[in-house]
Amino acid sequence: MSYENFNDDEAGFMDWQNCHPDGVFVNSRPGRLSPSYIVAHKANCTSVARHIGRATVYSKHCFDSLSEAQEYLVHHYGKQPSIGCTVCRVGMLKNH
Repeated sequence: MSYENFNDDEAGFMDWQNCHPDGVFVNSRPGRLSPSYIVAHKANCTSVARHIGRATVYSKHCFDSLSEAQEYLVHHYGKQPSIGCTVCRVGMLKNH
């Protein structure tokens, strides 16, 4: 499994996006992964770009696939991420 955490590192996150076009990231609370807010997105989701310049920068937790993200979050936090992003439709990904 590949897991990378980008907390307050937007440049590092954008590099990850470029290198992992088929990856999945989970947005969560600023500073940490919080089970009360975990939302999955495809690596190229443009919904994140709309938030550039906001004072609040959410932490981003990156995985190679949706199934890896789901397994990690269930194992460590007991909760599945939301996969309802209407921009990238991450819920339509085939788990592999």
